[in-house]
Amino acid sequence: MKIIFLILASNDFEHELDLETQKKTWINQNLKDVTTIVLRGWNKSYYEMDQNTLYVPSPEQYSLILDKTILGLKYISKNYDFDILIRTNSSTYFDIRTLKRELNHSIYKENFYGGYIDKSKQSILNYKQPFEYISGAGIFMSKLAVDKLITINPNNYRGIFDDIAIDNFFKNQNLRRIRMTRNNLQSTHIFWPTYYIRTKNSSNSYSASKRMLLLSSYFSCHSFTMKIKHYLKIELNEIHEFFNDSEPFILFLAKNRVVLLSFLRSKLERMKFNFSIAKIKFKNQFRDKDL
Repeated sequence: MKIIFLILASNDFEHELDLETQKKTWINQNLKDVTTIVLRGWNKSYYEMDQNTLYVPSPEQYSLILDKTILGLKYISKNYDFDILIRTNSSTYFDIRTLKRELNHSIYKENFYGGYIDKSKQSILNYKQPFEYISGAGIFMSKLAVDKLITINPNNYRGIFDDIAIDNFFKNQNLRRIRMTRNNLQSTHIFWPTYYIRTKNSSNSYSASKRMLLLSSYFSCHSFTMKIKHYLKIELNEIHEFFNDSEPFILFLAKNRVVLLSFLRSKLERMKFNFSIAKIKFKNQFRDKDL
């Protein structure tokens, strides 16, 4: 399976720090069939690929993230061979070995888009509030999904966050959506080893970088004893983050409720899928016997 990471990047201090930390940690794993491309906009009228950085003809503006994404996807679809593309950002950590095991599951063998399901209460796109959408920290897409997405007209989604726009477009295309699990350290302050971890803290520019370094130390350990040691270091840092966070405790509990429900729903969807596959195999066995 060939995987491409497309990482949104900008030139401000926080994002540059996080990107450099990614390069020192999970991007540096150099596993076979995994390609990482950093996506940047610029004020020129042409594309340019400089090592692993792709410059696309779009101004580097937050309001133009969807435009920048689509231009990047068009270039990749034309010039790269891949099975799954993950559009992400500079503050997200992936353990690629665990990720590859996850993506080998049969649920990802056909066309899909997926990721962590977030919720929004915005009054947009005729949605009933609150509505669900794929979080932009990690949008997973099959090759067909990418080829569909590059036909989107960004002008139809002006003033709407890019991840909400992408999810809405895929819904209108009736493309199969997969609800995936994610560890959001800033929401839960509890680390469980998984393939997809959000590390961003909007109130502290250094939090994501520090978290990614700690995560890298954990995932690179080979002995159980050392893993326990580094796990405790991660949790000690999360205790520090928790007590330095100004959000009300009731909000912390509400966010964890959303995270827990999303986790349970993703597991339920996976169980339903496995059951449907087992049911099909069972029927096929009896059909073969009758023949």
